[in-house]
Amino acid sequence: MKAFLTHFFESSIERRVRRALALQPRGAVPNDVLVLNSLRVSGPALQLEWHAREIHPWDLGLPPARQAELFSKQALQDTDAALMRLFRKLPEIEQIDFQVLNPKSLGGVILTGVVDRQTALDPQPPPSIRMRLYSLGVRFKMADDRLMLLPTDSWASMLKKRDA
Repeated sequence: MKAFLTHFFESSIERRVRRALALQPRGAVPNDVLVLNSLRVSGPALQLEWHAREIHPWDLGLPPARQAELFSKQALQDTDAALMRLFRKLPEIEQIDFQVLNPKSLGGVILTGVVDRQTALDPQPPPSIRMRLYSLGVRFKMADDRLMLLPTDSWASMLKKRDA
């Protein structure tokens, strides 16, 4: 019975996480969602990673530098929206450890952080999306308005070491 309840609880969490990552679709893009890569629940903490969305297909004809800027802006906005949706859809979760993977690289991390519910749901967040994410505890590196890959000593490798 305990195994059934654990499985039911975990599958319920996964369904709600997938719904939270299904952000507002952009016009004419099928399956326009953040793709969940991994998920783990540990008490009131949620550990997950997802792939960022590619730029809109209509923007593929733009110069590469402009595409990178648009991708970065979208990834920051999506991360903020996803975190808020996760906390709203999962009232039992107090902390989210996450990382966002670049969709074009093999597991390259572009954003990572540990965000707690109280900070995330602050009724008066900073007006700038970058400042808001920094204040939440999200780490990312930008150069010329473009997200850069974070060092390989990110959350995923720390998590593997902790589990070993």
